[in-house]
This record gives sequence, structure tokens and C-alpha cells, in this order.
Amino acid sequence: MASNPRESLSLAHGATITVTLNPDLLAEVDQLTDDRDRAIEDALELWCRQQHQARLHHLAEVHQQRHNDDETGWLV
Repeated sequence: MASNPRESLSLAHGATITVTLNPDLLAEVDQLTDDRDRAIEDALELWCRQQHQARLHHLAEVHQQRHNDDETGWLV
């Protein structure tokens, strides 16, 4: 593992990106795993799932609010 907090990250599908990370965070990641790339990829996958879940939750709330606001009872 390189000590430079600005590194290229090769993902499993071959994409390469450059990220800048807080050096303290990177040191903590390095203490917890020998596979920095995998840890960062796992974190991004988790973040994406959380964003999708939040979006679905928001859409459900909007739908429920539209239903609650509908005085005719026709919206479902």
C-alpha cells in the first residue's frame, strides 16, 4: 500500500479513479484491512444502497402525502 493519500484506485471492473482522502481516515482504513481498494469499494457500494433506500423512502413519503392531501379519495 502506498502512503500517498491521493492514489489511483483500480476497481474490480477495471475502472480507475483518483480520490483525495483525509490521511487520518486512510490510516484507520489501513489499520483495519490489508485490502484498501476492497474497503473503499465496499464503502461506496454501501453508500449507494443507502442513497437508493433514502430515495425510495422519500418517494413513499411524497406518495403518502399526496394521498393524505387528496380530499376526493381517488388517489391511491
